[in-house]
Amino acid sequence: MVFTKYGLGDTPIRNYSENGQIAGFCFTMHQPDYKSMFLSCLVDLIVEVDGERYPREAISFELQSGRYTLDNLETEVYNRWNYIELGTVYVKKPGGLSVGQHHLEAGIVKR
Repeated sequence: MVFTKYGLGDTPIRNYSENGQIAGFCFTMHQPDYKSMFLSCLVDLIVEVDGERYPREAISFELQSGRYTLDNLETEVYNRWNYIELGTVYVKKPGGLSVGQHHLEAGIVKR
């Protein structure tokens, strides 16, 4: 598992909407290796905000090539997460996060 404070993108954690409702929150991450990685090598994303860890079923991941659930990544053997590309992590949480500062920890589990 890779946990790194340098893996988080410069975009602050923020709420996102779907169908006019706040559906959850999102943030950006850098790919932690020095080269690209096949998406099928990404086994899990660990997301914890203010001490609350979110289940993998609540997490999806978006690159230029599309948006994926973590279960879908297993079959993505042709698409890559390039080193310089920021990925956006979406976490379903109806109503999103409260206004104010939050402590975010995120990690990647890869093959």
